[in-house]
Amino acid sequence: MANSSMVTETEGVCKVYLKIENFTYQNVELLVMKDLCSDVLIGHDILNRHSSAEIGFDGNRPPLTICSLAVAQVPPVSLFSNLNPDCRPLVTKSRRQTVEDNIFMALEVQKLLQEGVIEPIFSKIDLQSVYHQILIQDSERHYTAFEACGKLYQFLRVPFGVTNGVACFQRVIDKIIEDERLTLTYPFIDDVTVCGKDQKEHDDNLEKFMTVAKKYNLTLNEDKCTYSSNTVHLLGYIMQEGIIKPDPERLKPLRDMPLPKDSSALQRALGMFAHYCQWIPGFSKKIRPLLGKKQFPLSRDAVLTFNSLKDDVANAALATIEDDIPFRVETDSSDFAIAATLSQAGRPVAFFSRTLHASELRHSSPEKEAYAIVESLRHWRHFLMGKHFEVFTDQQAVAFVFNQRHGSKIKNEKLIRWRLELASFKFDIIYRPGKQNVIADT
Repeated sequence: MANSSMVTETEGVCKVYLKIENFTYQNVELLVMKDLCSDVLIGHDILNRHSSAEIGFDGNRPPLTICSLAVAQVPPVSLFSNLNPDCRPLVTKSRRQTVEDNIFMALEVQKLLQEGVIEPIFSKIDLQSVYHQILIQDSERHYTAFEACGKLYQFLRVPFGVTNGVACFQRVIDKIIEDERLTLTYPFIDDVTVCGKDQKEHDDNLEKFMTVAKKYNLTLNEDKCTYSSNTVHLLGYIMQEGIIKPDPERLKPLRDMPLPKDSSALQRALGMFAHYCQWIPGFSKKIRPLLGKKQFPLSRDAVLTFNSLKDDVANAALATIEDDIPFRVETDSSDFAIAATLSQAGRPVAFFSRTLHASELRHSSPEKEAYAIVESLRHWRHFLMGKHFEVFTDQQAVAFVFNQRHGSKIKNEKLIRWRLELASFKFDIIYRPGKQNVIADT
């Protein structure tokens, strides 16, 4: 069998006491393989150095047999051979976060953007290696096991890149700030924004956070920290003295984006515009000339719309929301869309618009106006619930139906349901003729 060859798989690793002539090897690792024609497979490099070999195993073993091979192909040993075939890795692009964690992080972004930087002075703190501060429960550590140098290891603390690590740390830092009762301190993962109405309040809040960071062994990346500033770049936005706008540097790809030359390029452009739809008043109406286009090059109206939307995003700015200023909701509808503007003291803080679905397109004109109010209040429920605000509409009949001070009887069941739903809000509805209702015009 000197010229024969063999291909086999490994089933594990064992450690043996190996004696070759007068030399002893302790704890030698041997690969356990199947389908062997002999008990032990020794390479020619060892046989060339020794004329005979003696291998001792624990317990009784039958006499060794000799089977000479010219070639032996053995893949590296796998330490995960006992895993269920349905197992999937913890860290893959499609499994980064669960649906619940994605929703949680989206709400955290909105919370930070809408509540975070309304004060004139703030500092941005960058935390270093924050995931490594979080211990993993003993019962969950085996989920992080990995193979290196023929051995299995597992993380004791949350590693970077692990599934749901982002949402995990966000919950931890939120709880720390809540438990320590830190005020005007807004975290987003490893970036923490500390605010103040004046320099003294800012310094006091910053000192409290530094004390808490030391208490929980949170280390700072001083090279990325910004102190006592009135402008901050965060999450792709610029925040300055109560105003939020997209970061021009982040908008450069959008500003330089050429006219779409095919359907795929148009879909990518529509996706970018949709990301900034909350910054564009009447977005649903403005983008309509670009929807469903299959002929290229684009028509003149579509080109004008494309360039106009790029300008709208580049010049967009919203005021941050302040708790002590009452809200105003201004709504409008068209044949195919509804729109609304949320403002404080005449400054828009949010826009909302969307096209109507097929069933909604069959609503009458007053029903569409009423539906614009219902949808906008649903959309901004987290801002408006528990507060008194004003609603403006250009439909006098809708203003009468939704007037909470009148107990008028309604025969339209759809309007009755909507009126009952809006009963949980506290608002005054005001009729304003269409010519004056230009802010929320779809």
